[in-house]
Amino acid sequence: MMQEKIVLKLLNRSKKFFSFDFSKNQSSIKKNIKNSKIIVIGGAGSIGFSVIRLLIDYSPKLIHIVDINENKLVEVIRYVRSSIGYTNVKIETFPLDVGSKNFEILVKKNKGYDVWLNFSALKHVRSERDPLILMRMIEVNFENTCKMLELAKRTKAKRFFSVSTDKACDPINFLGATKRLMELALSAYSKDMITSSARFGNIAFSDGSLLHGAIERLNHDQPLVAPVDIKRYFLTHEEASKLSLLSAFCSKTGEIFIPKIKKSIAQKDFPSILKNLLNFKGYDMFVSGTENEARMLARKKNKKKWPCFLFSTDTSGEKEEEFFLGKIDLLKRSQYSEIEIINAKNIIKKSIIKKFLKELFELKNKTWNEKKIKKLIKSYVGNFNHKNKSKSLEDKM
Repeated sequence: MMQEKIVLKLLNRSKKFFSFDFSKNQSSIKKNIKNSKIIVIGGAGSIGFSVIRLLIDYSPKLIHIVDINENKLVEVIRYVRSSIGYTNVKIETFPLDVGSKNFEILVKKNKGYDVWLNFSALKHVRSERDPLILMRMIEVNFENTCKMLELAKRTKAKRFFSVSTDKACDPINFLGATKRLMELALSAYSKDMITSSARFGNIAFSDGSLLHGAIERLNHDQPLVAPVDIKRYFLTHEEASKLSLLSAFCSKTGEIFIPKIKKSIAQKDFPSILKNLLNFKGYDMFVSGTENEARMLARKKNKKKWPCFLFSTDTSGEKEEEFFLGKIDLLKRSQYSEIEIINAKNIIKKSIIKKFLKELFELKNKTWNEKKIKKLIKSYVGNFNHKNKSKSLEDKM
């Protein structure tokens, strides 16, 4: 994981978001974490791991980390055990699928958890290119969340946090739509426990991101690539972790936390960040005219210039700009300086969520395609406006 100060330098900013709010609310965070039994789902991913690193300092009773990536779970434990200041917090990892019977047994065996933190997600727009992967996205982002919420309710959980995305705001892709469904599921259970969420922007250099991919391309002597017509709000791992903890441990039920940060500071285009990255590594950017030219130039290994192919977006599901607040979202009064709060308490009944799950089950038992899935989601997420351009990022360098 890249150091925070380096990431901020590459983003061309010195200001750290959410630091004031995080510092001001330490008492609430400490109170709700200390001596709590906490389960972190997707805890081996970039944000889950960063959150765990913060959690340890607040002396929870135990932390159980669940993720399907066994190798990364091992690295989480190695990091924790090797860190200065490691406490006596009981930490265990479990390479389990949360949709499995084994996961349910784990929860019941431990008599439930006080706090659930869910960071699991199929988060790539490219995953909607195939109906099979698309169904898996619905299972991970929505159906599994519903299963966890029901299990958390039955085992008397106090708090349930699940991470969302700016793409859930007036969604134009299936990723955003499935995360909006997840937000609705949280709302449906907001009477049973304190449910909350946070909509992130892009997490700079997180696993699987375009910027993380740039590091990998450099390591493999391959060209860089970036869209020229897209801007995103970028957060660091630390900022995303602090926003998550504030939402998870300081919110009232049914709240969605969203960043209230200056567009001029937080929003960046990809080429400018890649240029900063190359300069940091000792290179200048050389803009190639085609993908093939970029590949060929990378093989020649120029010591001063690195090839980068810049393109205009022509693939499905991409917005030129992302926003955090949608047309149907209702804001409530916020006591924070850099966070706004969407009121999503009781905006949908649990019976409607269960009706969707029933229709999803029926669809799974038939032959499904993108059109049928889209129709089902659209009937519950009315502002879903899918933009299919018949091209996928999977075909891009």
